[in-house]
Amino acid sequence: MKQNYFFKFFFAILFVLTSTASWSQTTIISEDFETDGDGIRYTISNEFNDGSNDHFGRTDGSNVSGGYSGQNGSFFIAGEDLDDGGGDGSAEKTILLNVIDITGYSDLKIKVLAAAGSAATSGWDSSDYLRIEYSTDGTNFITGLQFSAPVSGSNKGINFDTNNDGIGDGSALTNIFTEFQQNIPVTGSTLYLRLYAKANSANEEFAIDYIRLEGTTSSGNPAPQITNISNLPIAPTSSNSVIVSAEITDADGIASATINWGTTSGSLTNTVAMSNIGGSTAYEGTIPAQIDGTTVFYTVEATDSNASPETTTSSEQSYNV
Repeated sequence: MKQNYFFKFFFAILFVLTSTASWSQTTIISEDFETDGDGIRYTISNEFNDGSNDHFGRTDGSNVSGGYSGQNGSFFIAGEDLDDGGGDGSAEKTILLNVIDITGYSDLKIKVLAAAGSAATSGWDSSDYLRIEYSTDGTNFITGLQFSAPVSGSNKGINFDTNNDGIGDGSALTNIFTEFQQNIPVTGSTLYLRLYAKANSANEEFAIDYIRLEGTTSSGNPAPQITNISNLPIAPTSSNSVIVSAEITDADGIASATINWGTTSGSLTNTVAMSNIGGSTAYEGTIPAQIDGTTVFYTVEATDSNASPETTTSSEQSYNV
């Protein structure tokens, strides 16, 4: 009898372990705005800068107010007084990321870095909002993650809205970027993410960076993570070959890393192998020199060393010659 109980216990534990091992969390897509992706990786409704207090778009912080710090890399998205005359006059602005393939993923989660300048303690009205929305398989957009004023009225500050009900009941934003996340209960084939901001007053300063979508797969093997992609020179001439660098990590090690590149967005038919730098997590490869006036588009692709390998391809990057 004791032996029978032992075997029941053993197989119960084995089932739990194998069930747990069959699922793994991975980053499906990330956007850190380190290169200008408008029209390539995302679409901005109206990017403008009419001075440090009236703007919306990609910046390194040098031409906007807010005094931001803690972003991922150098560049991020910032906005303030969105209906200023320097733009299109609308208080609502969006950034729509390209379509994301979520086939085979579940337990989806949105992650983002967010910050606010003077809007952190004042300047934000309860009628305005900052949120990440999602649309699955062609359905209407739904709020996935939101920041709102903590109480009704004007100049109330802006906080994390933990249940997306329009009341900022979570942590207040500051001018130091902080990570926030929210689960989204959907599955399907395709998904869009959209940054949606409404801010029609001066001092309603906000900033967003490093938008990610994570999910669970049934492969049992997390795909490689690709971060900190860059190219040097940043502004090459026709005499310069360009070194593309990235940080690539995976618990099983990296079997291969490549640069897929071309001169037409979405048609990256050329391949360059990337080499590991000194046994670290850094990899680099070289794209040959191109003629003046050329725009080069590229992605970084990595495959891990697992017996059931997984491959990750970064979002498309670009530079001009």
